[in-house]
Amino acid sequence: METAVLRSYLEDSLQILTASLEQVENGAASFYRVVALQLRLLLCDTSRRHNRLEDTSLAEQLFSDLALPALTPPHTPLPLAQWLEQPAAAGLTVRQLIRRVCDQDGGAHVDPHPQAGLPDLPPQEIQAAVYRLGQITAQALRQRLG
Repeated sequence: METAVLRSYLEDSLQILTASLEQVENGAASFYRVVALQLRLLLCDTSRRHNRLEDTSLAEQLFSDLALPALTPPHTPLPLAQWLEQPAAAGLTVRQLIRRVCDQDGGAHVDPHPQAGLPDLPPQEIQAAVYRLGQITAQALRQRLG
């Protein structure tokens, strides 16, 4: 896909992410699911093509050298692939948390089988973790877009 088109999608997604973060800040906690969905589009979306899993995330396509601050001190910048594999919450990596909220917890799909979803945690813990990931991502991408 053409770079200008991808950039337009990324800018739209970043705008939706920012508005969703504001909704969470204003007490609409359920918007964490929209945050997770935008994080998936931006950071860890995939598609199966020719029997192969292909990264289709917008940030990877536009900024293959994107680095985000580690979640734990000293917050050293990590390449996106490494950032997605660090622990986020409840024994899940960043990627696993984003994908489970999107694919099973109502971000994009709902899976009625509890064993397939998120660990048995207070919803506020999952919401807070997703919110924090959204803040970090939004800030990093705003800096890259200038």
